[in-house]
Amino acid sequence: MKYSFIITYYNRDIVFHNTLLSYEHFYRNRHDIEFIVLEDKKTVKDKREHEKLLFVLEPFFDSLLIRHEEMDFDNLTCPCSTLTYGGNIAEGKFLVLCNPENMLVSDIINGFDVEFEKNEDVYVVPACMRVSGKPQKWLKSFDDYLFKMDGRWIQNRKLKIGRNLNHCTAISKEIFISLKGFGTGDLRLGGADSYFIKRVSRKYKIINRDDLIVLHITHENVLNNLEYQETVKILGGRK
Repeated sequence: MKYSFIITYYNRDIVFHNTLLSYEHFYRNRHDIEFIVLEDKKTVKDKREHEKLLFVLEPFFDSLLIRHEEMDFDNLTCPCSTLTYGGNIAEGKFLVLCNPENMLVSDIINGFDVEFEKNEDVYVVPACMRVSGKPQKWLKSFDDYLFKMDGRWIQNRKLKIGRNLNHCTAISKEIFISLKGFGTGDLRLGGADSYFIKRVSRKYKIINRDDLIVLHITHENVLNNLEYQETVKILGGRK
């Protein structure tokens, strides 16, 4: 396995569906990528939210190599402890650290391939734009969304925006393990992702690729029961 997407999931059913559509669009024919979905303990305990996640995942098992794990430990104040767990169990040589609301609009893996071929000991950071509107609604297909650069940059090296946080950033598993992932000390301090980047930058080169674009779909107020029920009706009552 070459790549493992490490995805921490908590109550993001609609935007995660759209994210999975983008993974399927770019990578359904690549057989060297796995997608590890780590379900937050709070969602596992909430039967309704747990069923929403299963509903979202089911259509993609035939086109993507998905590993779904239900977490049984607390995530403190952020999902970084689950990212660390995912990195430890991943089979890929390289890890892609991401969130369920990170929809792709470009083939980031192709860019990662280029960078890791030159040097495996780097941390690769795509550009990231925060968007709202249509990606917050349940898309029937990837082509239902036409990206028009109509968001706000939150990671763009050329514009000097961002802190290289984990919006589909890539690093070798060997380096990630050597750094002990996000580290228990980082987790106690809070802002664990920021501390992780600082530890990476002390020893390894950070490569920014502004031509590789990831979206961060704003997720406030997208989880409403009425929309979920309408989605179930549209897709034939599958629960």
